[in-house]
Amino acid sequence: MSKNIAAILFDFGDTLVMFPHLAANDKSASFKKIVKRMYDFLVKNGFKIEWEPFFENYRIIRLKQIEMQRQTGKEYDLRERVSKTLEALGINLPPDSEIIEKALEEYLKGYERNVTIEKETYTVLEKLHSEYKLGLITNFAYPPFFHKIIEKFNLKRFFDAIVVSGEVGWAKPNPKIFHIILSKLNLKPEKCIFVGDHPEIDIMGAKNVGMKTILLSKEKSSLYADLTIRDIRELLSAINRLKIKEK
Repeated sequence: MSKNIAAILFDFGDTLVMFPHLAANDKSASFKKIVKRMYDFLVKNGFKIEWEPFFENYRIIRLKQIEMQRQTGKEYDLRERVSKTLEALGINLPPDSEIIEKALEEYLKGYERNVTIEKETYTVLEKLHSEYKLGLITNFAYPPFFHKIIEKFNLKRFFDAIVVSGEVGWAKPNPKIFHIILSKLNLKPEKCIFVGDHPEIDIMGAKNVGMKTILLSKEKSSLYADLTIRDIRELLSAINRLKIKEK
């Protein structure tokens, strides 16, 4: 197996970088605070809208988009979410309008300031990059924000291939997004180990296309992961254990 594994593939959010779980409860004060940033920006730029109807429509449309993604495997458009929210309030703006782009930038600043990375992540990636091809598959409905974060933490240099759901139209756990990165790396799934924090989106998604899997999570567990680790510092030894296990 040590000769067969050619690539280590990663999820991004909450695997390599930690995102604040502000949207876990879409009625939480933290989530409302972030949406309010976007609302305030729109009001400041002349939109005559009330906060409560704006927030409630945004919340409902968000949930519909997430459910549709689960059913179809297709990534939703974050810009369309804002456009549909405004449409529900009687304002027609195309998703690609400049004001929506700027409103989203303001909204995402609320997340960006709380994104963190452990210094050990760099050490692990340096080591792995010297031995394997590295790939990254991330579910990001608004790709500019992903690229901003990966540049901020200087992580792009480690990866031989990166696939962003908002750029290819498919989201994990849909097999199509996994096959896209396999094509980019010119590898078969059995030659890859996938590392992620979500039991269904990451682990089941990768498992269903034939990859070995490692769940990296302090709280979650999975019956389907080949191995589970609680800290990125355990990853190198976990990969070696998987190799031995398959000999």
